[in-house]
Amino acid sequence: MPPSPVTQFLTHVSTLLTALLTRVTTLGDPAPRLGEPLATLLQTRLTEIAQAIHKLLTTPFTGRTRPAMHLAPRFLLASRPVPTPDPNKPAREKAPRLPTHYRWLTKLFPEFLPDRHALEDQLREQDVKDAIAADPRLAKAIRKLAWMLGVQRNLIPPGPPRGQVLLLVGCSVEQARGEYRDGLKTMSHDQVLRKHCMFPDHPFQVRMREVSRDKRHNHDKRPVWLGGGLKPPELQPIPYPLRT
Repeated sequence: MPPSPVTQFLTHVSTLLTALLTRVTTLGDPAPRLGEPLATLLQTRLTEIAQAIHKLLTTPFTGRTRPAMHLAPRFLLASRPVPTPDPNKPAREKAPRLPTHYRWLTKLFPEFLPDRHALEDQLREQDVKDAIAADPRLAKAIRKLAWMLGVQRNLIPPGPPRGQVLLLVGCSVEQARGEYRDGLKTMSHDQVLRKHCMFPDHPFQVRMREVSRDKRHNHDKRPVWLGGGLKPPELQPIPYPLRT
């Protein structure tokens, strides 16, 4: 019996990872372009992805999924204090980290471009799309490799859903979480947000974006959680944080 399209895809990705590891450790000679610490981190990252793919080949997905539910919002202070560096304290040396921007691996190693095109061809197959949609483990294993190689964005499996970001004004993160939990006792998730949030189309939000001195902040249109029962007329201009 011939292997299924998904097994063929996983075998292809496993072979691709082996080839990438071989090039990184020998032919690619990453030391001049990445440096020794980052070259080691890259080898570790590729090895972890290869192990995840091997586990998928040996452990079939049971098909069990968690029931759908509303994700708790993520609270972010609208105005965050900037720590003042202590001149008497020596700067702590940062640990080496691999680049995180899109397509960084093929920009640094153009010889990996054919591997990216081969992976894109595989991800366009309908059987592979269906398998990725059905098995979250497969999506997670492929996502990191596809992002590093620069696979077309519409072919990269989406990440897990995350709670909506709400900017905080007039209260702390702990207080906002407590108000959210208390609201869920008598209301639905959407009702709690409608009661406590000021959404981007609110006239106060629109006016504050129009008069903002720093035009870089005008693009931030995330809802604002009004802690402690605050109302828009009581608020000061909101110093929208830069998105990172």
